[in-house]
Amino acid sequence: MNVLNWKTLKKEDIFPCYSRPFCKFLKNNNLYYIKKEYDKKAKKYFFVFLRTVKFNDLLNEWRNNKLSGTFAFPKREGGEVVE
Repeated sequence: MNVLNWKTLKKEDIFPCYSRPFCKFLKNNNLYYIKKEYDKKAKKYFFVFLRTVKFNDLLNEWRNNKLSGTFAFPKREGGEVVE
């Protein structure tokens, strides 16, 4: 889904995401962004997601995993996966 003018949506209905790991986590859970934009000030791309029930559930799961140290993707040390 690609929204031509996502900026017309209410701020509480969207989530701009600058985290590639979080975007990958969402994609792995079959949730896709509606728009990819370039932030000239930050000099990087960000992805715009609609705040749905599924999105909010996944965001809470991501935050809980981050707080507990149970990351969705294992950290790498010297090319080796650490679990």
